[in-house]
Amino acid sequence: MDIKKIHQAIAFLRTIRLLNLADFFLYLKDRISNFRINRRFLTDNKNCCFPPPHLAFDAYGTTSIPHYFETGIRNAQLIANFINEYILTGTVKILDWGCGPGRIIRHIGKFLHHKSFNLYGSDYNKASIHWCQNKLPNICFTLNNLIPPFEYQSNFFDCVYALSVFTHLSKNMHFAWIKELRRILKPNGILIITTHGLTSSQNRLLNHEREKFDSGKLVVRSKIKEGSKWYLAYQPRMFMQNTLLKDFEILFLGEAAYYEQDIWVAKKTKEPITAALIL
Repeated sequence: MDIKKIHQAIAFLRTIRLLNLADFFLYLKDRISNFRINRRFLTDNKNCCFPPPHLAFDAYGTTSIPHYFETGIRNAQLIANFINEYILTGTVKILDWGCGPGRIIRHIGKFLHHKSFNLYGSDYNKASIHWCQNKLPNICFTLNNLIPPFEYQSNFFDCVYALSVFTHLSKNMHFAWIKELRRILKPNGILIITTHGLTSSQNRLLNHEREKFDSGKLVVRSKIKEGSKWYLAYQPRMFMQNTLLKDFEILFLGEAAYYEQDIWVAKKTKEPITAALIL
């Protein structure tokens, strides 16, 4: 079955409100398929802690422990490279918004060039935050709601990154959260986010969705709990550049650089700007 037909089937399940049930069977199938490799990995890494399978699947769509560990290291290095390049201060405060069960934030410190740093993680999944608080020391984890605000004070962070978070939010929450992220960032602080851009939307959008996306408008697939992995948003470049990030200076755009998602790195200017330039 090709990707287009898969997404047509998903759209049908979404319409008849059976997507959660289908997801449960996918979870069971994934646990069975990863049982042996997970058992072997746990045997070889007895001193490492890994999240319960249901938390990993809820956040990343797989129960594979090697995937959790290896992609966490790789993505931590990716984020750290941006921080090392764009933030030159001695001490940095970094927030992983949508941290899930700590896949990236637990590794990022080993790749930072800064002499001093403070790490924070936030997520709306209470179980994930509880696990992180108990298993990952030296990182401050807090629970956030689906709707802002954070509990953090204004101008607090040097960097906030959110990988595949806006990809699961409604249009209203796009605007509410970008305003909140700008509030908690210091002047000249950087925001790193990923979105479903042109590559992510290829062969996945239905005809009416494709027309909307191609016209530069946000496409949202709802009829399921907002914030969950099946609540999907597709962000065309025009929407990102001219609307969502219009009050930031865009420093970098890597198209399809994160599992077919686009990576945007943007700087909070001291005053809002009316347009952003892709470098």
